[in-house]
Amino acid sequence: MKKKMIFVCFLLIGFITIGACSTKDTDDSNIASIKTVLNKALTAPNEELVDALLKPIEQLQSGDDVTESTISDATNEIDVLLKDAYGEYFTDYRYEKFVIQ
Repeated sequence: MKKKMIFVCFLLIGFITIGACSTKDTDDSNIASIKTVLNKALTAPNEELVDALLKPIEQLQSGDDVTESTISDATNEIDVLLKDAYGEYFTDYRYEKFVIQ
């Protein structure tokens, strides 16, 4: 009886070990989207976005009058560029979180 219990315990431990160590191939359709977003965000700078970000600063440095409408226009341009680049990869809620952070 004792030998049977030991055998059953070892058998159970063996099945658990085999089950826990087996690998499962992931076939996630989101992997391509994640790679695309990371590639866009972490590689060479987006020249259009950099220009839009620097436009108000350059106007200040050149002595031009920077008004609220100038800043609002620059902000809208940045929002459009970001939405075009990343909008299709996120839900609306997550996109806002991504852009704000």
